[in-house]
Amino acid sequence: MRSKYTYIIYRLAVKNYPADNYALIFWDHGGGAIYGFGGDEYFPTDSLTLQEMQSSLSQVTANNNMKFELIGFDACLMGTVETAYILKDYANYYLASEESEPGHGWSYKDLVEIISMDSTTDGEILGTEIVYGFINQAADMQSVDQITLSNIDLSEMDNVAAAFDTLIQRINNDIATNEQFKNNLLGTIPKLLEFSETDHYDLVGFAREMTQFYPADANRLIEAIDKAVVANGAGYDMSTVGGLSLYVPYYDLNIYKEYGDMYKQVAITQSYAQLCDTIAYGKETAISNAVTPDYTVNFDARPFTITFSQEYYDNYLSGVHINIYEIYEADTELIIYDYGYDAWAHLTDTPYTYEENFSNWPCFMEYPLSLKVEYVDENLIKYSSPVYVNGEDCDLMFTYYYSDKSYHINGYMYFQNDTATADRTIHQFNLGDEVELGVLYL
Repeated sequence: MRSKYTYIIYRLAVKNYPADNYALIFWDHGGGAIYGFGGDEYFPTDSLTLQEMQSSLSQVTANNNMKFELIGFDACLMGTVETAYILKDYANYYLASEESEPGHGWSYKDLVEIISMDSTTDGEILGTEIVYGFINQAADMQSVDQITLSNIDLSEMDNVAAAFDTLIQRINNDIATNEQFKNNLLGTIPKLLEFSETDHYDLVGFAREMTQFYPADANRLIEAIDKAVVANGAGYDMSTVGGLSLYVPYYDLNIYKEYGDMYKQVAITQSYAQLCDTIAYGKETAISNAVTPDYTVNFDARPFTITFSQEYYDNYLSGVHINIYEIYEADTELIIYDYGYDAWAHLTDTPYTYEENFSNWPCFMEYPLSLKVEYVDENLIKYSSPVYVNGEDCDLMFTYYYSDKSYHINGYMYFQNDTATADRTIHQFNLGDEVELGVLYL
């Protein structure tokens, strides 16, 4: 998206509508740190990148000798530490969501009422009230489980960046002197909460994982983030999020190959840009030089167990899942249905040993679902499963809660296309929707 056009819009708004305080709100699809925001109607594969935002905002704030009181994104995935750091010189507060947003977006009725009652409302109060309004509206519309929205005090972002840089430099130094530590680091990433399969992860979750290696530095980063996040709204499934996400090139390495150089221009620190290369190319090397798992399995009695060697457990293992296939012969052809994998395997008191507590497989209208585990923590398991909704390729999104041993359908998400800022909204089912199951074949 051409930043000069965006600059013109900003400039006209400020010039034609003088005010004591300005809030700038972006409403459309979001793509996080890599893709930025929105789609250009004249160039469908283009979007407003973080660099283009910075260029436009620097011009309008400098030319008008002003700062926005609040900049917000009523869009998916824009609650990144990279975006917050880019905007810190142009606004006092920043309002955005780490995860995808439901289609109804924010409650603008609440926003207008707040401003009409007190036109001097600052960004802290306005942003916080928008967070509460969004949560309440989502609860009313039964879309609250998966949502996130946080209000960030941008004056704290330099402190966040400093604490982050200290931690990342420690990591880089240890990787440089200990090749094995890179494997340990790569093993922590699958444990993080990932947002909408975009390689964006909760930054506080990342810091929590790093406490096992660098407790003091990681906790300083958590404290800095907590101080910056003045309001953090999250649904039950997102109760562990800290308010800011971080791009980590781990699963989709093709994206990093294509956009990595651009990302390095907006990475919060150059030490992290260096670490991104290490992670991406380390993962690629690990795939090409895959180590054969060293384990023994006990199928003598339930629960079945699997025990790994100490070396494999310490250096390569990130988790254990259960995969189920159905195999049968049709005429002369062997048919294999892949029903995906579940997370019903847990570490035991026996060293390096997991046991399964598998019981039932999720079904829809008595037909087994093809599962993909999206996230696991001590409270829940988040899943997706391929389905067709009204003839469209989609993923059914649902959650299992340990507390009441029940599954809850969150909605469905359209299968992602190659558009930079695709629709990642979790849509709610309506009466009359037609749903067919998808099955993966091998």
